[in-house]
Amino acid sequence: METESVTDIEALRTALVELVATKLTPIARRYGYGEEPLETSIRWRPLVLVLGNYSSGKSTLINELLGYQVQATGQAPTDDSFTVIAGDGDGGDGEATAVVEEREGRVLLTDPQYPFTGLRRYGQRFAAHFRLKKVRSPLLAHLAIIDTPGMLDSVAEAGRGYDYQRVVGDLAEMADLVLVLFDPHKAGTVRETYDSLRETLPMHASEDRVVFVMNRIDECGSLPDLLRVYGTLCWNLSQMLGRKDIPPVLLTHSPAAATTKP
Repeated sequence: METESVTDIEALRTALVELVATKLTPIARRYGYGEEPLETSIRWRPLVLVLGNYSSGKSTLINELLGYQVQATGQAPTDDSFTVIAGDGDGGDGEATAVVEEREGRVLLTDPQYPFTGLRRYGQRFAAHFRLKKVRSPLLAHLAIIDTPGMLDSVAEAGRGYDYQRVVGDLAEMADLVLVLFDPHKAGTVRETYDSLRETLPMHASEDRVVFVMNRIDECGSLPDLLRVYGTLCWNLSQMLGRKDIPPVLLTHSPAAATTKP
């Protein structure tokens, strides 16, 4: 039954790609809509883009979801790369078991199997901070996750070596879901986060695809502390997004990470 389901999904995806390529992409090209063919974003698999301030727990949450230590974690910035985390095609049973393959950005950006060839325009500095990890995990059988460098307050394009906001915009446009993470210690937002929320995401992702998450809530000392931080974050988001309503904010933490703290 499961094999038949996988076959049906692949058949549907193939049919959609063909329909979009033959019917919609020619119209989009005629009117100058976007730089990439429309079928690029659906040719591979659904994408979840994970954004957030540095040390907001992006990598820890991903490890928790996968049940395996795929990404390095720490209080200070530990990784300045965009990392695509995908299944190895086998799917596997039960829990994730291993990172079975890694590819460098320069290889990933030239492989037409993946929807990232358009990112080559950001040059070699970006390619050096882009990579793929294939993991044997049932969660990744039909989707991929993109972990991103933690957003900082005082970094410029010259510091990163590529246009960070444009890369985020392109990936957000591809993504089916964008998670924006915060932690209780930075309920406000840093400069790159502000720019992403105020300018980049509204241009490239509809509101229904952006989900705000306050992570690491186990670090709040009490319920009043949690409510105070939650309220502060909601207020800051409503001001930055220019919305009259307060956006919903999900709460989460990693039980595994919490039990390993001294």
